[in-house]
Amino acid sequence: MQEHFLSKARVDIFRPFTGRHRAVFFEVVTEIYERTLGVNADYDIVLDRPTLTEIIVDSLDKNRSLIFSGEDGDEELDGAGDDREYADKVRRRLKRFGMLEEYNDSSFLKVLWRFTPEGKRIAKMFADTRRKTSVARQRSVRACKGALKAFLEEGNHEYLVDAYEYASTIFDDVCQVSDLFTEHQRRIMGHSFSTSKDALAGYMLGVNDFDKRASRYFDSDNIYNHASDIVDLTESIAGMNPTTLEAADRKIVDEHPALEEEANGERLHTWMLARIRRVVESTRDIKHEGAASGRRRVLDQLRDPHRQTDQAERRRQRRSADQVRRHVRRCK
Repeated sequence: MQEHFLSKARVDIFRPFTGRHRAVFFEVVTEIYERTLGVNADYDIVLDRPTLTEIIVDSLDKNRSLIFSGEDGDEELDGAGDDREYADKVRRRLKRFGMLEEYNDSSFLKVLWRFTPEGKRIAKMFADTRRKTSVARQRSVRACKGALKAFLEEGNHEYLVDAYEYASTIFDDVCQVSDLFTEHQRRIMGHSFSTSKDALAGYMLGVNDFDKRASRYFDSDNIYNHASDIVDLTESIAGMNPTTLEAADRKIVDEHPALEEEANGERLHTWMLARIRRVVESTRDIKHEGAASGRRRVLDQLRDPHRQTDQAERRRQRRSADQVRRHVRRCK
């Protein structure tokens, strides 16, 4: 029998998101997800306690006004003496209700913090509510790589499923640069200017703005720079202990039966790793290079406002010549 998501989650896992401090918890969890797996990912998938406290304090400082007044009080949080004490209480509550968990890092001999598998899914859901209003880098590339690395180190089947899901959105992330250009083009062409000088100035301002924003898609997080690492990780996973991989396959089958159907009899981890490699390699070899050349071509055209006019004039002249030839043939 398939195990339901909430049957594995801690009782009242959503409890931190109730009460007058609920919006702060939402912002804290979303920020932790974004800083480890999302748009502004600048930390590893696990965090030490000082770093976690820093993220919580920073989120509180930005969102203090979101604590609702006129509702029943929260004795534990309302009584916090300062921001760091508040952060400690937030961290303990998120652990108590199963959003975060401690992780003993044997290599560095210290305790680290990370999302539980269920907490990470909830945090991803929260973070997705921001995605439409954010200019995302190729976030799925980094997240896929992090999940594969975590599975290789720990063997937790949820990380392999996460990597597969992140890989499925890599192509969409890379294609966002096309949508970004369309948005800029529509905004530039739809604006009216009083003089030709103002029009040219506004046009070039739009070009420079596009160049600045589009460069986010070609920074160190892009598919081209991480594809080889992801492929190497899939090959390392394929060489793991067969017993570990078989156990992961059984758990994935129990919890995600739709994936077993898609695999069509192939060993599940083998099928998933092959799909991840195929998506990453094809996106790197085709779409990234095409997007980069397309970006250069677009910028070249935008920086020469007469070029498009000249091309349009040549097309008009060709159409006129074709019309003349057709007219001559009819006269004969």
